[in-house]
Amino acid sequence: MLDIQSMISAKRITCIKKLLEDYSSPWKTILDKLLLPVGGRFVLHCNFHTSKLKINLPAYYKECFDARPELNGKTPSCYKEIINEIIRNNKFLCHDKKSIYRRDLVNLGFMKIRDLISANNSFSYDTSSLINPEQRFFLMSIINSIPTEWRSLIKASIEITIADPIPSVPTIQMASGNVAPMLDLTPKQIYQTFKQQKQIAPTAKQKLSNKYSSIEIEWEKVYTLAFPCTLNTKIREFQYKILNCILFTNEKLNSVGVVESPNCTFSREAKGSVEHLLFFCKITTTVFGNTSCPG
Repeated sequence: MLDIQSMISAKRITCIKKLLEDYSSPWKTILDKLLLPVGGRFVLHCNFHTSKLKINLPAYYKECFDARPELNGKTPSCYKEIINEIIRNNKFLCHDKKSIYRRDLVNLGFMKIRDLISANNSFSYDTSSLINPEQRFFLMSIINSIPTEWRSLIKASIEITIADPIPSVPTIQMASGNVAPMLDLTPKQIYQTFKQQKQIAPTAKQKLSNKYSSIEIEWEKVYTLAFPCTLNTKIREFQYKILNCILFTNEKLNSVGVVESPNCTFSREAKGSVEHLLFFCKITTTVFGNTSCPG
């Protein structure tokens, strides 16, 4: 089923992708000038939010740029993710409620949070490159703007990691977890990434995973198996009820007081669970074995 909002978001990302493509156009010139106070197109590498940027974008371009954080705007949750956060235009690092951008500090090499941390994970840095006290005080304000949880995690970490290099082209994190350059993605791939972000696994999936923890379950195959196997809607409905743990056998009905006995209706030998009815009951397995599947 098509997801209209995902299609709209994918179109907006495609517009940003066109900005990065190697051709000139008047609209690119105008947008580049608007982005100049926040470092130009480099902003697409940053974990930004348009409401915190020190610029005012036209409504359409604002919507396009707002779609970008939906893919790459997640909150860092581990040491490596935190130290790889780019300082400039970061929605989590604000000064006077706006994201930080200072060209002079960028030129001095303060690009990522890792650049503010010493070898023992304390917040200290090389001040030899700083020209004046104002820069030192501004760096102190950046450190103070780092969320408390991040600072605690950094100080408590025994891991010492070098920050990853910044790619030449802005990237997008796919639903699979892989990272791909924005220019290499088709509109269909971008749409699928937006759509998959909205997909939520059924709660019954975790129950079944725990119940059959010793079995490696191919969930994609399990959920789609009924469609190539049959056109019969009753069989598809039956499979849906099993996968969502809503097939009410005697075991379930007894637990809610609807029937007196939890035992199988047919054999009366064991509890009437789904597994018993499908695989162990002498009556039903005989019937299934002598019945051809319609559809």
